[in-house]
Amino acid sequence: MRILNITSNYLSENPQDLAGVFLHRQFLALKRLGCKIRVVNPQPMISCRMFSPYYPTKSLIDDINIYRPRFFYIPNIVKPGIKYDLFFSQAVLRALRKVSHNWKPDIIICDWIIPCGYAGVKTSELFGIPLILRARGGDVRFIVNNIPRLSNYYRSIFDQADLIITNGQGLLDDLKATGIIDHGKLQNLSNGIDVSIFHPPSGKERAEARSYFNIPDEALVWVFVGTWDIHKGTRELAQTLPGVMKLISNSFFLAAGPIRDKESFREIRSECNQTHFLGMVDSQTIVQCLHAADIFILPSYAEGLPNSLLEAMACGLPSIVTKVGGIPDIIENDVNGILIEPKNTGNLEDQILRCAVDEEFRKKIGENAYHAIFEKNLDLGSVARYTNELFRSLVISDEF
Repeated sequence: MRILNITSNYLSENPQDLAGVFLHRQFLALKRLGCKIRVVNPQPMISCRMFSPYYPTKSLIDDINIYRPRFFYIPNIVKPGIKYDLFFSQAVLRALRKVSHNWKPDIIICDWIIPCGYAGVKTSELFGIPLILRARGGDVRFIVNNIPRLSNYYRSIFDQADLIITNGQGLLDDLKATGIIDHGKLQNLSNGIDVSIFHPPSGKERAEARSYFNIPDEALVWVFVGTWDIHKGTRELAQTLPGVMKLISNSFFLAAGPIRDKESFREIRSECNQTHFLGMVDSQTIVQCLHAADIFILPSYAEGLPNSLLEAMACGLPSIVTKVGGIPDIIENDVNGILIEPKNTGNLEDQILRCAVDEEFRKKIGENAYHAIFEKNLDLGSVARYTNELFRSLVISDEF
């Protein structure tokens, strides 16, 4: 089966750039099942990526061809919506014309409905093949916020799709509520976690991870993985962590991911000495963060089903997370994680302290979290096998 992926987010040549890394891992798993994959990842012309060596117009990463055609874009003038989608789709079609003479896909997968959905429709019409849309989070919020203004536009895109996959039940429910989608096309399906990468640490791995960050073996360590931004609950962390860390003197905080909320970043750094804000790091450093930690924290305002949470669970960590999006479908409170209300600093502080003082509770929650990855078929192997069967069921030709 030949898969064409159209996406606004994918790995670059920079090893610290993890954008779309979960897509790449899933495609590698599908490759092992016999699929042949090509990726089209258009890049805006007026941006820092235009002249970056990390975003060439064509790449080959792990034997997957990635095409990055440029499209017209002026910051703050060309905004997400119909015109943006049009420019994006023109770049996709331009790239495909160069390769379609010797390669025709059997199926099209669009990751992030915005801006990829319209490009997927035009490509599906060009080749006469099935179209799958995969909703990731921000795209769904944009659609919901622009109903009814763009209802007809997005309805036309959804009508053309053969299947619409959501990363989390919360996103599926949000799309249902728009009233512009055939509910029979909707399906919830996780990205899948590569448990060969994310796994509970051995004693040696834990010691090495702590040594890497210069953290004592007996210290208590909290970890945050993701973009350090307001919608991830960073303000609440800034209001909570300094006081907690003063109560628990031998404690450390690790944060891995791009830093956008500068204010809360400076606040925590000014009040807490034992913090490590790592910024954008590679996959191996993410694993080291999780292996060094005792507790994972993600107090987001909105989510689909965050990969960072599933990665922490696969590493056997107890998690303190908010009851948003698809999280409550995976986390059972006080069984395989702890659920709190978003924007509630009191609730957040109480649960951080509770986990800090009760080691047996932490251990039980972490063990249950690890087992839940397999019980709920969230491991990459299970997801890839199901995805492969699902995609093949939509393909008309048997000649893969």
